[in-house]
Amino acid sequence: MKHFEIIKQRVLQSNLFSDKQIGTFEIVEGKIRLQFDASHPVWYIEKIDDRLQCFNKVLTQTKCADVAIWECDGQDRWTLRIIEAKETVDISGNSRGWGHIKRQFLGALIRCQMLAGIFGIRFDQVTFYTAFVNDNVSHRPKPTPEEYDTEDTSNYRVLPDASSPWFEWQSGQFHLYGMGWSDDYIAMTFTHRQIPLTQSTDGMYEPMDSITL
Repeated sequence: MKHFEIIKQRVLQSNLFSDKQIGTFEIVEGKIRLQFDASHPVWYIEKIDDRLQCFNKVLTQTKCADVAIWECDGQDRWTLRIIEAKETVDISGNSRGWGHIKRQFLGALIRCQMLAGIFGIRFDQVTFYTAFVNDNVSHRPKPTPEEYDTEDTSNYRVLPDASSPWFEWQSGQFHLYGMGWSDDYIAMTFTHRQIPLTQSTDGMYEPMDSITL
């Protein structure tokens, strides 16, 4: 517990995080509003690429997700949750595409790992989330092997069915390749959770229920 308190002070003194204790907190990204219920102490970074600009010059992976939530159970076990908010998700080659979102996940992961190293923190678990209004991936027919070459596979190799954009989006598991410095790093598999959004009476988009961490 003493080690946890020391790290907590270092994190808060960095002015990169919002101090949030156990309970409910809210994050707003444009027209998207997310509410979380935390059972352990959490801190989060909004607009990661702006807040962690100090790492940009040493990284080849310039894309970055919106929000990172750091959670500690008080026993030096840390969980990292990375969130990207989109109005529409598809498999195109633009910013809505699943391949682009994965590059944003990778950029946020690298930055958080570098920052965690400075604080002496090791993440025991990493989970990724995509908050979205329109799902244009699930509604698309499953691609055939011949179509893989035409999919947006930027920054990840075309592998068998389990690594196709369609399968990754449906399965809740996806692969990341490289760690920003080299494309030769072995693939790592991560958990991905979807957060469907609906429009509320005030025009904001939000989940039906708060997100339990």
